[in-house]
Amino acid sequence: MYIVLFAYCLLMFFFLYGWNRIDRVNVQKHTLPVAISIVVPVRNEQNNIINLLYSLKMQDYDTDYYEIIIVDDHSSDSTEQVVRKFKHQNLSLNIELITLKKHESSKKTALMQGIKHSGGDIIVMTDADCRAGIKYLSTINEYFRKQQPRLIIGPVKMKINKSIFSKIQALEFLSLIFTSGGSTKSTSALMANGANLIVDRQVFTEISNKDIFFQKHASGDDIFLLNFVKKTYGNSAVHFLKHEDAVMETKTANRVEDFVFQRKRWVSKSRSYTDPWLITTALVVLMISFVQLISLFWGIFATNILVFAGVIWLIKVFVDFIVMSTATKFFNQQKLLWWFFLASIIYPFYVVFSALAGLFSGYSWKGRAYSKGQ
Repeated sequence: MYIVLFAYCLLMFFFLYGWNRIDRVNVQKHTLPVAISIVVPVRNEQNNIINLLYSLKMQDYDTDYYEIIIVDDHSSDSTEQVVRKFKHQNLSLNIELITLKKHESSKKTALMQGIKHSGGDIIVMTDADCRAGIKYLSTINEYFRKQQPRLIIGPVKMKINKSIFSKIQALEFLSLIFTSGGSTKSTSALMANGANLIVDRQVFTEISNKDIFFQKHASGDDIFLLNFVKKTYGNSAVHFLKHEDAVMETKTANRVEDFVFQRKRWVSKSRSYTDPWLITTALVVLMISFVQLISLFWGIFATNILVFAGVIWLIKVFVDFIVMSTATKFFNQQKLLWWFFLASIIYPFYVVFSALAGLFSGYSWKGRAYSKGQ
């Protein structure tokens, strides 16, 4: 059991080391702009899409150099009408609305259709419930021109409300983004988030006949795209843009049910993971959670085991606190640390439950039902 704890601590310090090695880009407004296409797949987002559109309207980037492509995946609400109205009221913006055909569906299909209709040198992929800062596009442009990566993993944080549930979600989410960033400079990029992905157009034009998003699964556009780029161009082609102006802000789930379905959806695609570092990391995180729970329950019947359980929990909490202090500082969300110890108690139960539920049961998302493994 101590071997599992050692492996977990070693991984966390690898990611911390990698995070601290990421260079911060300096944004210069005199840098020549690159044509950028922002592709947004949507389904029943009438309450969210307007905030994203306004944030893109307010960019300090020349409107002649970016386009917004909204791809509607058969929304049953007023999403399409909201987008059309906004487009009509903002004719200076280059906005295109695409509707998937009857035989087409899924976020991955929407993304591919949007990319096919795009004309930018940089493809920015994000979600309808996100919001960008005013310097978002200029920061991306600066980094892209200087570094010339194939794929940029952008930072994402959650907008926090007053509920404890929201704060716990945001804290856990930061740990995932921290791992995404730290892994790019320590092992190899392990994960990405579809709310903020920036891709060199040539990734799609040079290898257009490949299933880049691995459409066998309903979800996983981000992780399978990441794996494709790593296999095709190498680990060094993937960068993490560590800059506060490159952050996309997204929403926390309002209901526990939505949160559970989202995590089950994330886990469901793990059957098709091939990256050894990603598989190792996932197994270590799952195993340390199992060790925490087993030692805790076993300790109820044996005092010496309870002491052992306490040591395991304390060491893990100490390591996690160092990591989360670094992550919350970058995202200016240090107040979340007040909820760290509560989260550390919940986390092992959550990890084990999510893993088992995601692997052995289906889920529902955006009004569609999916069986396990989809």
